[in-house]
Amino acid sequence: MNTSAAIDSLPSGRRSLNALVRPRTIAVIGAFDHANSVGHTLVRNLHALHKRDTVFLVSAHYATIEGVPTYPSITALPMAVDLAVIATPAPTVPAIIRAPA
Repeated sequence: MNTSAAIDSLPSGRRSLNALVRPRTIAVIGAFDHANSVGHTLVRNLHALHKRDTVFLVSAHYATIEGVPTYPSITALPMAVDLAVIATPAPTVPAIIRAPA
């Protein structure tokens, strides 16, 4: 049984894992435009796997990355996301997690 079929077979209360394993929308917090950075690698890989309009880039440093507009914060996103990936230096993560969504 593949992963997708296994998740579909779960009772409805456990399907809440869908947002984690099959997110419809994703935010990359700390998206970066330098080719060898973690934030840029995540952006490239997610764009290869998902439609560009379902991956939102959050960056305080760039207006666009690979031609895709960025948002200055997660609160500026046009909609709620299923999954947020944080690609920032470790000391910044607690403040990002505590920030209002």
